[in-house]
Amino acid sequence: MWPFRKKARWALPPILLVATAVHIWPQAPKAEISFGTMPLKLGMPKDAVIATLATQYRVEPAGGEEWWSVDAKQDQSVHVGNLGFESGRLIYVLKRHFYTDKGTGAFALANALHVVLTAFLHEQGNACSVSTSMYDALTNETKRMAITCGRKTLTMEAVHLTDPTGAPDWVMIEESLGAPPR
Repeated sequence: MWPFRKKARWALPPILLVATAVHIWPQAPKAEISFGTMPLKLGMPKDAVIATLATQYRVEPAGGEEWWSVDAKQDQSVHVGNLGFESGRLIYVLKRHFYTDKGTGAFALANALHVVLTAFLHEQGNACSVSTSMYDALTNETKRMAITCGRKTLTMEAVHLTDPTGAPDWVMIEESLGAPPR
């Protein structure tokens, strides 16, 4: 287990707090995650999902017929997400967004969102659940945050590297819908 420690800073511009709050609730009645031009919804037929995604991505079984990996078609080392099926129907979707911070401010954005989401933990009456955690090590600072609304979850992990190698910071955002197959 990671030794997580909560840390909160409250010096955020009010506009960031308002803009973030608008985007996380309420939960849409028909949640979906889009891969390229295809919106995926739970319950869709497996054959249709795989056939359509295969036109834009490399889609292959990843541990049986129920769990599938989605990778970039041009560069199979770029993992885009996962699909889970049960009885021929889509029951889980995970889409990965990955950013390296080469002067783009990705870590600063993730840090600001971490502060905002930590503040949501202290409010009552949210339609969504929010969790945040932080881990400090000798070579990096890692912040994780997740918002779960119904069956859809948005997770963000930001890593700020403090080692002298000069490697860029990175931020990974994952959207998931449903529960992974067993």
